[in-house]
Amino acid sequence: MHDVALIQLKHRIKKSQFTPMEFGNPPSSSPTNVIVAGYGVKGSGKSSPQYVSQATVVYQSKKVCNDWLGFKASNGRSEICTTSLGFPKKGKMESCFGDSGGPLIHKSDGKIRLIGVISYFYGDKCQSPGAADYSMSVSFYKKQILRLVRKGKRKGWRKM
Repeated sequence: MHDVALIQLKHRIKKSQFTPMEFGNPPSSSPTNVIVAGYGVKGSGKSSPQYVSQATVVYQSKKVCNDWLGFKASNGRSEICTTSLGFPKKGKMESCFGDSGGPLIHKSDGKIRLIGVISYFYGDKCQSPGAADYSMSVSFYKKQILRLVRKGKRKGWRKM
């Protein structure tokens, strides 16, 4: 799975309407708190909220996630694993269906950096303590993203 997308806007956005975010690497140590955001449901069987929400989750090494799940869920360097704050027995996974495509953010050195894009989760149900979320690493795709942005061409871009 490669859930990284770029969009080209029809109209310019004023700088006062947004704050650019740097791309970053996943944390150098695990476990480390990171932030997810999205429009996902808040538990299995519930409807999507009207507003974006954010939550703190824990960046884990792939070994921790794979050992807990009992199989190799990650496909390699392009993925980042996160879990609940009380993983593996307590807490609840804060991201759920509908959060895919949302940001995975790490605050360090006084800066906020985008480190991933939420992709999928493994678990019994949304918000279960033993669930593991996977995000696509933006640092893994950084060269491709910058190349497409520099070109400014639509070739290779899919219209939605």
